[in-house]
Order: sequence, then structure tokens, then C-alpha cells
Amino acid sequence: MGRNILLLWILIGSVCTAQNSVIQYTLIQETYENLTENDARALPSVRKNIALGKKNQNFKHLMYAYEDAVYYSPQNAAKLKYADSAIAAATRTKDPALISKAYLGRGIVYYFNYRMYDKALHEYLFAAEYAEEAGDSYLIHKVKYHIGVVRNYLGYYQQAIPFFKECSNFFAHQLKSAKHSAVRYNNTRGYLNSTHQMTISYRHLGKYNKVDSLLKSAEPYLTNPQFAQEKGYFLKEKGIASFRNHRYREAIDTLMAATQLMSEKKDEGMLAVAWYYIGNSFFKMNDSHTGTAYLQKVDSLFRKNKLAVPEVHSTYELLFKKTDPAEKPEEATYYIGQLLKSDSILQAELPYLSSRIFREYDVKALHAEKEKLLKAKAVGDGIVIFSLIVSAALLSFLIRAYIREKRNTAAYQKLQLRLQSVQQDVETASPISDLPRKMEYSMEIVGEVLQKLQSFEDRHGFLDPDVTMATLGPQLGITKNHLSYVINEYKKMNFRTYLAHLRIQYITTLMNSDTDTLYLRMDNEALAQACGLRSRQQLSRLFHEINGITPGDFIRQRNKELNLN
Repeated sequence: MGRNILLLWILIGSVCTAQNSVIQYTLIQETYENLTENDARALPSVRKNIALGKKNQNFKHLMYAYEDAVYYSPQNAAKLKYADSAIAAATRTKDPALISKAYLGRGIVYYFNYRMYDKALHEYLFAAEYAEEAGDSYLIHKVKYHIGVVRNYLGYYQQAIPFFKECSNFFAHQLKSAKHSAVRYNNTRGYLNSTHQMTISYRHLGKYNKVDSLLKSAEPYLTNPQFAQEKGYFLKEKGIASFRNHRYREAIDTLMAATQLMSEKKDEGMLAVAWYYIGNSFFKMNDSHTGTAYLQKVDSLFRKNKLAVPEVHSTYELLFKKTDPAEKPEEATYYIGQLLKSDSILQAELPYLSSRIFREYDVKALHAEKEKLLKAKAVGDGIVIFSLIVSAALLSFLIRAYIREKRNTAAYQKLQLRLQSVQQDVETASPISDLPRKMEYSMEIVGEVLQKLQSFEDRHGFLDPDVTMATLGPQLGITKNHLSYVINEYKKMNFRTYLAHLRIQYITTLMNSDTDTLYLRMDNEALAQACGLRSRQQLSRLFHEINGITPGDFIRQRNKELNLN
């Protein structure tokens, strides 16, 4: 009995100590919680909290204190050291939610401060496992958001969108029932950041209507001064939209406001994007002096931390384009050197994204041009200067040819992925009853029409160049109205486009055969006849519209892949 009483007092004492530790932590935290990120003035109080957690052996308290140290430390090395300590403390608690938060924190340091994307993803995956174990929905979606950010940064825009959609919907739903101010704050930030990253994805994919819709949906939340950083991100995207719509003065004003808000966070990647568009806007307004000044801000950031986002690459491309090598060989040489550096970093850090940048240079040609410019500086000969002008013209030709080749390669690879996924799409297609449609006809009629269309496709009826809706309806025993309705509603295209897609998909599949290269040796006239089209011009136009690459370029890429002449 006495032993049990002793154990009870020990238990009560340990609970009281833990409670006192958390209270003391909260009291100390209140002295610095209003300071901004990277503000070293918080660190003396944070260190007190760390010492207190160690003294009381309260590892939950200690983990939160280390998290604070990561947030307020301005030095990257200190952030990583404290992130390591946070994981050690969280592990001692055996609380999967805390362990998940700690791994997530270290992943953010690797991503944001060190640009070590593989390591960041490694930490995020650990965080995801522990979040699932904890069953913490908020934490699960927070981790998912950060995995999406890495995908976005590496250029996997299409694959990142589902992550951001799910997170945005989750945080928006949580906001509807959130009553506590801290919960509302966290979910609002989650919603805004997910939505911002989604706008980046859609912008890079050229889906500008989606971008405009998302910008509008975020507006009600941006009046709160607590979300100044997020407001800066959305102003950045709004400014880019203004630039895209040729409203350059408006773009400059909006982007200037964005940079003021983003500077506090020291988000140098986003600042580089904003400064690039500001500089480009000034160039569009024929103010090359101011435009160059803003592009040089991007150059300054790059020299400082070698941060390579696509807009850095575009900055050096634009500066080089605006510099006459004959008049300013030193500047031209410098911009080519920086362009080569940014290209090498992009190739190392962002292999997928780097290959898809619209303006990409042939690295060998750039090296050769740089050497010529250096020689011009040393010799100072008029003949060499003249040759440089000729070389610049040649380089321009090489650039255009290289860009075209890169675009064709990217389009070919994208088409190959689509061809590989066709069968999977067919196997996973939703049944008719699962597809939301406005119902004008019964499911029996729709099912019958779809079945007969499938038979038409299977027997390659579309290869008949004379087939029309008027002739196909009677062949299938379907009225014109039924046929038109089902193709429009279920195929999501009109009859003419439906036929074009079937014919181009058919000939593309034949040209993509691993065993029969006959179709790779045909000219456009023969290919057109083989798929039911009436002319080579029609084939070339439809093939490019649907596949994003011309038949000739597809054949060259395919022959290259198969090592054929």
C-alpha cells in the first residue's frame, strides 16, 4: 500500500513538473512571439526556453523551443543544427505528431535554405509516415503541401496540381468550422499557400483562366495584415498576369508592392521572379536603363547564392540580347558566363524543368562565343569585331535551331507518355453511371450509342475519308441528334474533331511501332492517305495541333530513339 502511494506521488509530481514546464515555456515565448522570422533578437529568450526544457526533461517543451530556434536563427547552419535537435527531442516524446513536425521542419530547412531537394523529399516522406500514424489530418496535408512545392519547383507542374488542390480544399473546409484564432490562422495560411502554388503550376502550364480564378478566390483573405507575406505572393502573380496582358505600368506597380512584402521573408527565389518581370516591363516601355537596373538585381541575387530559377536564366538571356557584343564585349562576355552558370545549376538541380525552359541555349555554342569575346577584348582588332558580329548572327541561328530541337524533344517525350497511358486510361475509365452529365436522353440510348461508336472505332471506320455524321448515323442505326449529343457530351468534342483525333491517334500509333518501321519511311502524302485524311497539309496541321509536334519532327525523334538512319 505504501509503495503504491509513493508511486502515485511520483506520478503527480512528474505531471505537475511537465505542466509547469509548459507554462514557463509559454511565458518566455510571449516575449518574442511577435518578432518576424530570422530576427536574432529572439534568440536569447529562445535559449532560455531550451535550457528550461533540458532542466525539466520535458522533451515536448524542448522540441517546441528548438522549432523556435530554427525559425528565428538567421544563419542556415544554425537552423539545420536546431532542426536536428528538434528531431532528437521529438523522438524522445514518442509522439508521432511531434516527430512528424520535426522531420517536416528539417525538410523545409533543406529545401528553402540549402536547396537540397533530394534530402528535403527524404525528410518529407518520413514526416508523412509519422503524420499518418498520428492520424493528424492537418499535419498530413501540411506535409503533402511541401511535397507538392518540391514537385512544382522541379517543374512537375501537372503532377503537383492534385497535391495543391487537395490541400486547398482541406484547409478551406477546416476554415468553415474553425473557431479558435490559432486554428483559423493556420488553416488560412495553408489555404493561401496551397492556392499560390497552384497559380504557379497553372501559369507555367499556360492555363491563365485558372490563374485568374484562383487570384480572385484569395482576395477576401489578403486584407488581414497577418497574411502580408502571402499577400506579397499573390501580388507577384497578379503583376505577372498584368505583364502577360501588356499592362506594363500596372505590372510594375503591383510587382513593386509585392517585393516590399516578400523582402521581409527573404524569399529570394520569389524576389528574383518579381524583379525579372519588373525589369522586362521597363524594357517593354522602352526604358532600358531602369530595366537593366532591375535585371541586375537578379544578377546580384544569383552571384550571392547561386539560386537558379527559370527567371534567372531568362534574365541573362534578356541582358545578353540587349547588349551589343561589338560595343560592349566585356558585358556580353559576363552575361554569357552567368548564363552558362545558371544553365549548369539548372541542369544539376532541376533536370526536368531545365529541359523545358522556352529560351535554352546550346551550351557548346555559348562557350565558343565566350572565347571569341574574350579574344576580342585582348586583341581589339576591327576585323575580330566584325567576325564577332557575324558570330553573333550565327549564334542567333544556332539558338533558334536548338530551341526548336528542345521543344520537339519535349513534345515527343510528352506524346510518348500519353501513348503509354492510353491503355491505362481505357482500363480505368469510369462507367457511364459515374459520369456527371446533363441528361437529355435515357441511359439506355446513351449506352447503345457509345457501344456502337466503340464498334466503329474498333473496326477503324474512321479511315473512310468520306465518312460524315450524315452517313455514319444510318450505318450505325443511330439518329443524327443522338449521335451528335453523345459525341459532344461524352467525347467532349464535335464530330469533326472526334474524327481528327481518331485518325491522328491511329497513324501516330503505327508510326510509334517498335517492330514495324514502314510508316517512318512514308512521306506526309502517304501517311495522310493511310489514316483517312485527304491531303498532306491536313495531316501536318492536325498532327501538330493534337500531338504538339509535326510528323517530320516526330519521325526524326523516333528514328533517333530507334537508332535508325
